[in-house]
Amino acid sequence: MNEPLQTTLIHIAKCFNDKKITWGLGGSALLDLLGLNVMVNDLDIMIEASDFDLATEILNQVGEEKYKTFNPKFRTARFKTFQVDECDVDVMSGISVFNASKWFDYDFSIMKIASKIKMDMIEIPLMSLEDWLQIYQALQRNEKVDLIERYMNERARFTTVP
Repeated sequence: MNEPLQTTLIHIAKCFNDKKITWGLGGSALLDLLGLNVMVNDLDIMIEASDFDLATEILNQVGEEKYKTFNPKFRTARFKTFQVDECDVDVMSGISVFNASKWFDYDFSIMKIASKIKMDMIEIPLMSLEDWLQIYQALQRNEKVDLIERYMNERARFTTVP
Protein backbone atom coordinates (compact mmCIF):
# COMPACT_ATOMS: atom_id res chain seq x y z
CA MET A 1 0.00 0.00 0.00
CA ASN A 2 1.43 3.38 -0.90
CA GLU A 3 2.24 5.90 1.80
CA PRO A 4 -0.67 8.31 1.14
CA LEU A 5 -3.21 5.46 1.42
CA GLN A 6 -1.54 4.14 4.56
CA THR A 7 -1.53 7.62 6.13
CA THR A 8 -5.22 8.06 5.26
CA LEU A 9 -6.06 4.62 6.67
CA ILE A 10 -4.33 5.43 9.95
CA HIS A 11 -6.12 8.78 10.16
CA ILE A 12 -9.54 7.21 9.56
CA ALA A 13 -8.81 4.29 11.91
CA LYS A 14 -7.93 6.68 14.73
CA CYS A 15 -11.15 8.65 14.21
CA PHE A 16 -13.33 5.52 13.98
CA ASN A 17 -11.65 3.81 16.95
CA ASP A 18 -11.98 6.93 19.10
CA LYS A 19 -15.75 6.88 18.47
CA LYS A 20 -15.94 3.08 18.94
CA ILE A 21 -17.27 2.48 15.43
CA THR A 22 -17.40 -1.17 14.39
CA TRP A 23 -15.58 -1.34 11.07
CA GLY A 24 -13.32 -3.57 9.02
CA LEU A 25 -10.86 -3.07 6.20
CA GLY A 26 -11.45 -5.11 3.07
CA GLY A 27 -10.80 -4.99 -0.66
CA SER A 28 -7.39 -4.67 -2.25
CA ALA A 29 -5.94 -2.94 0.84
CA LEU A 30 -6.75 -6.09 2.85
CA LEU A 31 -5.15 -8.28 0.19
CA ASP A 32 -2.05 -6.08 0.19
CA LEU A 33 -1.72 -6.20 3.98
CA LEU A 34 -1.96 -10.01 3.84
CA GLY A 35 0.96 -10.10 1.42
CA LEU A 36 -0.86 -10.60 -1.87
CA ASN A 37 0.64 -8.62 -4.72
CA VAL A 38 -2.12 -6.19 -5.76
CA MET A 39 -2.42 -2.57 -6.73
CA VAL A 40 -4.29 -0.62 -4.06
CA ASN A 41 -6.19 2.33 -5.52
CA ASP A 42 -8.61 3.06 -2.69
CA LEU A 43 -9.78 1.93 0.72
CA ASP A 44 -12.82 -0.32 1.07
CA ILE A 45 -14.26 -0.09 4.56
CA MET A 46 -17.23 -2.03 5.87
CA ILE A 47 -19.24 -0.41 8.65
CA GLU A 48 -21.70 -2.05 11.00
CA ALA A 49 -25.16 -0.74 10.04
CA SER A 50 -25.79 0.97 13.38
CA ASP A 51 -22.53 2.95 13.04
CA PHE A 52 -22.88 4.02 9.41
CA ASP A 53 -24.26 7.51 10.03
CA LEU A 54 -21.57 8.35 12.58
CA ALA A 55 -18.85 6.98 10.29
CA THR A 56 -20.02 9.12 7.36
CA GLU A 57 -20.31 12.14 9.63
CA ILE A 58 -16.64 11.67 10.58
CA LEU A 59 -15.62 11.19 6.95
CA ASN A 60 -17.46 14.39 6.01
CA GLN A 61 -15.33 16.19 8.61
CA VAL A 62 -12.00 14.81 7.37
CA GLY A 63 -12.81 14.63 3.66
CA GLU A 64 -15.38 15.34 1.00
CA GLU A 65 -18.15 13.08 -0.28
CA LYS A 66 -17.93 12.17 -3.97
CA TYR A 67 -20.85 11.35 -6.23
CA LYS A 68 -21.06 7.80 -7.61
CA THR A 69 -23.29 6.91 -10.54
CA PHE A 70 -26.11 4.44 -9.93
CA ASN A 71 -25.41 0.85 -10.94
CA PRO A 72 -28.46 -1.46 -11.17
CA LYS A 73 -26.29 -4.49 -10.27
CA PHE A 74 -25.96 -3.13 -6.73
CA ARG A 75 -28.54 -2.51 -4.06
CA THR A 76 -26.13 -2.08 -1.18
CA ALA A 77 -28.06 -0.72 1.79
CA ARG A 78 -25.59 2.07 2.55
CA PHE A 79 -22.70 3.14 0.32
CA LYS A 80 -20.74 6.37 0.05
CA THR A 81 -17.43 7.43 -1.45
CA PHE A 82 -15.23 10.10 0.06
CA GLN A 83 -12.01 11.75 -0.89
CA VAL A 84 -9.81 11.97 2.19
CA ASP A 85 -6.27 13.33 1.93
CA GLU A 86 -6.26 12.80 -1.87
CA CYS A 87 -7.40 9.16 -1.45
CA ASP A 88 -10.72 7.57 -2.37
CA VAL A 89 -12.48 5.82 0.51
CA ASP A 90 -15.56 3.65 -0.06
CA VAL A 91 -17.67 2.94 3.02
CA MET A 92 -20.48 0.46 2.89
CA SER A 93 -22.91 -1.52 4.96
CA GLY A 94 -25.15 -4.32 3.76
CA ILE A 95 -23.64 -5.27 0.39
CA SER A 96 -26.00 -6.65 -2.20
CA VAL A 97 -24.79 -7.57 -5.70
CA PHE A 98 -26.77 -9.05 -8.59
CA ASN A 99 -24.93 -11.97 -10.16
CA ALA A 100 -26.09 -14.93 -12.25
CA SER A 101 -29.81 -14.12 -11.86
CA LYS A 102 -29.67 -13.91 -8.06
CA TRP A 103 -28.66 -11.47 -5.36
CA PHE A 104 -25.57 -11.99 -3.18
CA ASP A 105 -26.02 -10.36 0.23
CA TYR A 106 -23.33 -9.69 2.82
CA ASP A 107 -23.93 -8.03 6.17
CA PHE A 108 -20.94 -6.81 8.14
CA SER A 109 -20.78 -7.08 11.93
CA ILE A 110 -18.14 -7.27 14.61
CA MET A 111 -18.16 -11.05 14.13
CA LYS A 112 -16.76 -10.56 10.61
CA ILE A 113 -13.48 -9.11 11.90
CA ALA A 114 -10.92 -11.86 11.33
CA SER A 115 -7.85 -10.20 12.84
CA LYS A 116 -6.32 -6.89 13.80
CA ILE A 117 -2.99 -5.28 13.03
CA LYS A 118 -1.35 -2.12 14.30
CA MET A 119 -0.03 0.71 12.17
CA ASP A 120 1.67 3.54 14.02
CA MET A 121 0.13 2.19 17.24
CA ILE A 122 -3.41 2.43 15.76
CA GLU A 123 -5.48 -0.75 15.55
CA ILE A 124 -6.78 -1.74 12.11
CA PRO A 125 -9.51 -4.43 12.08
CA LEU A 126 -9.21 -6.73 9.07
CA MET A 127 -12.02 -8.62 7.41
CA SER A 128 -11.52 -12.25 6.44
CA LEU A 129 -9.98 -13.30 3.18
CA GLU A 130 -12.74 -15.91 2.83
CA ASP A 131 -15.41 -13.19 2.99
CA TRP A 132 -13.63 -11.16 0.33
CA LEU A 133 -13.31 -14.23 -1.86
CA GLN A 134 -17.12 -14.49 -1.79
CA ILE A 135 -17.55 -10.76 -2.40
CA TYR A 136 -15.13 -10.79 -5.35
CA GLN A 137 -16.90 -13.87 -6.77
CA ALA A 138 -20.22 -12.00 -6.61
CA LEU A 139 -18.61 -8.94 -8.22
CA GLN A 140 -17.10 -11.19 -10.91
CA ARG A 141 -13.60 -9.87 -10.20
CA ASN A 142 -12.03 -13.05 -11.53
CA GLU A 143 -8.43 -11.87 -11.34
CA LYS A 144 -8.75 -11.26 -7.60
CA VAL A 145 -10.72 -14.49 -7.10
CA ASP A 146 -7.88 -16.44 -8.78
CA LEU A 147 -5.25 -14.60 -6.73
CA ILE A 148 -7.02 -15.32 -3.42
CA GLU A 149 -7.65 -18.97 -4.30
CA ARG A 150 -3.97 -19.50 -5.22
CA TYR A 151 -2.90 -17.79 -1.99
CA MET A 152 -5.28 -19.88 0.12
CA ASN A 153 -4.19 -23.11 -1.60
CA GLU A 154 -0.51 -22.28 -1.01
CA ARG A 155 -1.17 -21.52 2.65
CA ALA A 156 -3.12 -24.76 3.07
CA ARG A 157 -0.33 -26.73 1.40
CA PHE A 158 2.27 -25.39 3.84
CA THR A 159 0.12 -25.59 6.97
CA THR A 160 -1.22 -29.11 6.49
CA VAL A 161 0.48 -31.64 8.74
CA PRO A 162 0.31 -35.31 7.67
